[in-house]
Amino acid sequence: LHNFDKKISTKNLADEEMMKIAKIIVNEGVFRIVLTGGEPLLRTDLAVNLSKYFKKEGLISVSLNTNLLLLNNNKLNKLKKSGIDSLLISCPSVDEKTYNEMTGGGSLEHFLENLHLLIKSQIRFSINMVINKRNIDHLEMTALKMKEMGVKSFGATPMTRSRRRP
Repeated sequence: LHNFDKKISTKNLADEEMMKIAKIIVNEGVFRIVLTGGEPLLRTDLAVNLSKYFKKEGLISVSLNTNLLLLNNNKLNKLKKSGIDSLLISCPSVDEKTYNEMTGGGSLEHFLENLHLLIKSQIRFSINMVINKRNIDHLEMTALKMKEMGVKSFGATPMTRSRRRP
């Protein structure tokens, strides 16, 4: 991919700067992209504009990773219209206490309400449960709850440490 001479902090990049990066990505021949973060729904309009741009430029797949906590009908409709292919949804547990601890105070009830909205929208998605020692005992109950709600795709991945650079 493109070599940048300097490190770029994406923390405060303007939408226009993000679109410049998107153009570089397209010019380099990338054909699948995942919009992730932080939380992409903090900047829903940017995520929608990027999705539209990537689809217009012929990318095979545009996906978005989210915890769903910021989802609402308005954002959901924008995502649908953007041409986004799928969402990967993070759900650490359906045990309320564990969910709240692992999300830093997120609301399981709110997550489940937004998941219901997503299911009704018919946007393709998958639930991913990152497993660690705090939630490993909740894997089965979380998977069963997702199935009960109508989720068609559920996965679990082990949490791993990031390698430190020398």
